[in-house]
Amino acid sequence: MQNTRKFKYTHFPFSPARWPFFYGWMIVVCAVVGLVASVPGQTTGMAVFIESLMDALSLKRVEVSEAYMWGTIASSLFLPFAGKMFDRFGARVLSCVSAVGLGVTLLGLSEVDHLVAYARELLSTDSLALTMTVLTVGFFFLRFWGQGVLAMISRAMLGKWFDRRRGLASGIAGVLTSGAFAASPRILAEMNDHWSWRGTWQVLAIGIGVGVAVFGWLFYRDNPEECGLRMDGVPAPEESKEEEVDTGKSYTVSEALRTYSFWIINLVLSAMGMLYTAMTFHIVALGASVGLGKADTVSIFMPKAAVAIVVTLVGGWLLDRIRVRYLLVASVAGLTLGTLALCSASFGETWGRWLFILGYGLPGGLFSVLSTVVWPRYFGRKHLGAITGVNFSSMVLASALGPHLFSLSEESTGSFDTAIYLSATLCATLLVFTFWVQNPRRDP
Repeated sequence: MQNTRKFKYTHFPFSPARWPFFYGWMIVVCAVVGLVASVPGQTTGMAVFIESLMDALSLKRVEVSEAYMWGTIASSLFLPFAGKMFDRFGARVLSCVSAVGLGVTLLGLSEVDHLVAYARELLSTDSLALTMTVLTVGFFFLRFWGQGVLAMISRAMLGKWFDRRRGLASGIAGVLTSGAFAASPRILAEMNDHWSWRGTWQVLAIGIGVGVAVFGWLFYRDNPEECGLRMDGVPAPEESKEEEVDTGKSYTVSEALRTYSFWIINLVLSAMGMLYTAMTFHIVALGASVGLGKADTVSIFMPKAAVAIVVTLVGGWLLDRIRVRYLLVASVAGLTLGTLALCSASFGETWGRWLFILGYGLPGGLFSVLSTVVWPRYFGRKHLGAITGVNFSSMVLASALGPHLFSLSEESTGSFDTAIYLSATLCATLLVFTFWVQNPRRDP
């Protein structure tokens, strides 16, 4: 009876098996929608509104940054639990819950100054700690639902629908998502100019909390088997080597945590998140430290995005044909060189900025395909949510610490170079360890 009910639920309001083409390609669209909807919870989407929050709450930049950091750290602690909920309830249910949660959070943040005023009146205090607490709670839910749950389930769901074409599918999704992320700051800034920060968040709250939630309910599906389909759209009678690999051992999260490969890959992806967030957060200051104007500094993002888009497509195609380890090595090598290019001795030079563009464009393009492909390929699909949840927890935590570590370097030494050299050393060390990464399902 339970299987019959699940079958009916999965095929309502339509059957994916009757879709005019393999429904996995519709899942690619769903993943892109979910990832784009997470933008308000990402640093890229929040950066546009920092000045408005400072004015509305009478806070300094460092105070808003601290609230953002603590909210992000707190959210990272709950993501492993969210991953387990993904395994239990599936992408369809959790997409609706996370979209509504993000919408409600944006609605609350649009009234954050009024909430602070109400809390001050209720508690008869106007302390800075109260304002920071309210803002930190808002950032916690913003990062948890946006950067965390909605992004996590979108990537994990995509990994369940493809095997031999997983790299290609994630590459296509990565290109579309990268383009949307690159355009989002300008779009959000124009919305801010038109509706103000408060109105923009309210519009986004309705669009995500209602529109994306309904979209998720209609189109998200957890895996092809419960829809009467097979990965990659392979007909039922056909057998393939790739499918035989996928029917191998599915690791539990505790088993995955005991493998060498999990920790090295987790550290590599977390290092990417830490350095990309730190770089994005401080890029204008990094440019100013070597005499570059804001326009000249920000202009490097366009060629970097172009490199990343090309690498995403090529990397996705390659991941269907070669071992993950080779692209991990390439990613960390690029991250090491790109980080060294940020130091004051090189970033002020044209060659240094191009080294940064190429160095960060390479791992930037590979990040989305690696984070989608590696976990189901190495550890199976049965406990994918729990395993991905631990990884997202690490990445979110690292993204919270990165900007703060760079700030400490600048405050204590007057330069970002100390943080840059330490980060490059970390990357170089990881580069050595990536050479021994193996797929535990193929190399016991």
